[in-house]
Amino acid sequence: KATARKKFPQLAANDGDLKYCGVFYEAMHNDARTNLAIALSASEHGAATANYVSMTALTTDGNGVANGIEAKDALTGEAFRIDARRVVFAGG
Repeated sequence: KATARKKFPQLAANDGDLKYCGVFYEAMHNDARTNLAIALSASEHGAATANYVSMTALTTDGNGVANGIEAKDALTGEAFRIDARRVVFAGG
């Protein structure tokens, strides 16, 4: 954490939230293994994970705050809803 704070001083503002810091450089790591490690770690901490699932719509509460997604299983075609406390769009 100390090294992360030194290299990235902007992290100090949210210091209480810092649990782990990793720096990945483009084309210098195996992204498939990294993605799998992140998914497994999230699963170990209680997250539900899925593969071959696409988001088809964002769901919101009465105030317009995101509270989940509508999803579709690419293998079976089954449509379903995933409720969440937080929704993170992480594309790239």
